[in-house]
Amino acid sequence: MNPRELSGHERRALEEIADRLSADSPRLASLLAEREQVMAPTLASLGLAVAAGGVCAVVGLVLGAPLLVFVGMVAAVAVLLVPSKRAESGEVER
Repeated sequence: MNPRELSGHERRALEEIADRLSADSPRLASLLAEREQVMAPTLASLGLAVAAGGVCAVVGLVLGAPLLVFVGMVAAVAVLLVPSKRAESGEVER
């Protein structure tokens, strides 16, 4: 049923019936309720999603690479600052 083809009086009458039905029997009202129409994604929306994913990947690489280098440098300094077993025992490397 197309609600646009109904007059104002008919729409109000149907709304009253729906309200009364939902109060008396909510389960029956939910079964009779019109289902939402789910639209399939269009080609443009899929293309936009792919483009947004590409932009996010590039931004992630640009922001992630310097962070990875920085963390690697901090780890290298931390490894160099940890005393080795040879230095603790007094051995000298040749």
